Amino acid sequence: MGFFIIIIIFTFIAAYFINIFSLKDNKSFKKDKDEIFKNTEIIFLPHAIERIIQRDISQEEVKSMILSQDSHAESEKNGRVLISNGEISVICKFEGKKIKVITVYLNK
Repeated sequence: MGFFIIIIIFTFIAAYFINIFSLKDNKSFKKDKDEIFKNTEIIFLPHAIERIIQRDISQEEVKSMILSQDSHAESEKNGRVLISNGEISVICKFEGKKIKVITVYLNK
């Protein structure tokens, strides 16, 4: 019986330390993500610029949306990525330290 109590106590202690380390990793991941995107160049291809003008969206709005933690990303074919915040959607391609914006549209 004493052996089982020791195992239960050990399990609680291990869970406690796992929780502490996972919280630390989440904070460092956010910091790492911010550092990665800080040095990333966002390039607007001609088609994207046409759509931004046509849809009355600023490049700053698009950049902010791409870098926002509230946006979500989905992988698409040909290595493209759809990034959206529910209002604006962007199709882009990641190439090294560059994000090439292919097109931009408003969600209706």
